[in-house]
Amino acid sequence: MNIVYNSQHYHLVEYPGQNGYELIDKTLGVTGYLEGEVADAFRLSLERLISEDPTIDIVDEFLGRFESLLTQPVRFH
Repeated sequence: MNIVYNSQHYHLVEYPGQNGYELIDKTLGVTGYLEGEVADAFRLSLERLISEDPTIDIVDEFLGRFESLLTQPVRFH
């Protein structure tokens, strides 16, 4: 597990051995797991974005495009 990104609004974790990403929207309190082809496409888009040296606002805007995939409520134990 690698923490890829953490801002006031989002938390992004990569699971390299599983070829997946967990994206958490801290504001809405929801999470989703991206895997397979979706994770591959996400990774390529994220790599392109990072190569442009984006601001936090730009990264948050990018991650916001995936909110429709975040369907699980965040639960704390």
